[in-house]
Amino acid sequence: MITKFCQERPEMSVNRACNVLELSRSTYYYFKTSSSHPARCRGRPTTSKTYNIYKEEEVPDDIVVKEIETVLSRKFVLYGYKKVTAVLRREGYVINHKKVYRLMREKGFLLKEFPRKEYYRREKEKDEERLDAPNRKWSIDIKHGKAENSEKGYIIAVKDCFTKEIIAFETSRKHTAVEVEKVLYLALANRNLKEFPIQELYVTSDNGREIIKAMKSLKEIGIIHCRITPRSPWENGEIESFFSCLEREVFQRFEIEDFNEMRKLVFEYIEFYNTERIHGGIGYKTPQEKYWDYIHSQQQEVLSNVG
Repeated sequence: MITKFCQERPEMSVNRACNVLELSRSTYYYFKTSSSHPARCRGRPTTSKTYNIYKEEEVPDDIVVKEIETVLSRKFVLYGYKKVTAVLRREGYVINHKKVYRLMREKGFLLKEFPRKEYYRREKEKDEERLDAPNRKWSIDIKHGKAENSEKGYIIAVKDCFTKEIIAFETSRKHTAVEVEKVLYLALANRNLKEFPIQELYVTSDNGREIIKAMKSLKEIGIIHCRITPRSPWENGEIESFFSCLEREVFQRFEIEDFNEMRKLVFEYIEFYNTERIHGGIGYKTPQEKYWDYIHSQQQEVLSNVG
């Protein structure tokens, strides 16, 4: 209508007509283009191939979809389109997350969307501000699990908040202070922390009496115990995040017949969690990749100082 009006009145420009009608020029040109060229209003045309830098060639989308199926068929894998994009890029594909989303949507691979929950924002603690290396802050907690035959199990886990790695764990029939203390000493051994007192190692936990009792014996070797505010699990969010993944990717997906199978699955999952599962919080790396990247960076820094 504006185009016809301006054509009939040469003195009236499109800019002036839009100002009179209080209409944005971009809106006018958008509808003008979409009416004459309907395909243009849907953005760039979709591509049917994706370039792979390792193969040095363009790969058809059918093969990309098979790659996505292979990723999602792995045991314990429960990825959304962003993590699938990261995996494909690690395998050499030059691909946009929006294309991965489209391909997964067409094949019905997208995860079920859950309603957003209310999240609590908290201020950074002093020890979090210094979280620039492994073995600065650990997080510990206990999760309860139940098998099909009603056997109970307790997973005690310690997580390094810098690398996101589960550095020690135990699946036990009980969760006394002795078991908690055993897992903590195992974490110290796994990280080769043998020189006491240990410098600047914070261990965050809830207010469970088993953990509090175990931490009292480790206080003598320099470990600083940080207890969260009662009824504030988000303050221990690192280990809570791990147990949330364990619940969603193991306990809700597999039928666990007895305690022994639970113990076996937890062992396999934590091995997967540390060595294969990529984490968005550390740049879509695995925890062990994050740890060794830090070790290599420290070695390079030492060599550069020597040189």
